[in-house]
Amino acid sequence: AVASKRGLKSTTVWEHLAQAVGHGLVQVEAVVDLPSELVARTRKVCHEHATQGILQVTPVHQALEGEVDFERLRVFMAEAKAAGLVGKTGT
Repeated sequence: AVASKRGLKSTTVWEHLAQAVGHGLVQVEAVVDLPSELVARTRKVCHEHATQGILQVTPVHQALEGEVDFERLRVFMAEAKAAGLVGKTGT
């Protein structure tokens, strides 16, 4: 809805939302519109991939069997990167 109102592509809006999450301006839950159990599972998968140093959208998407679209995954990935999880082990 925001994209059409502003004359933007939806991917642009999702990029801005991911940046906002990455800067700590908004929480993932406020923008992804997913059930809490799917948010928790997606966050877990993103964090696992991040600590292994393989935080890429396609492997995460596959691990979740396509349940979460790429745009929303990028929001979760921004959160993991902002938390400094990429490449850390034991987190």
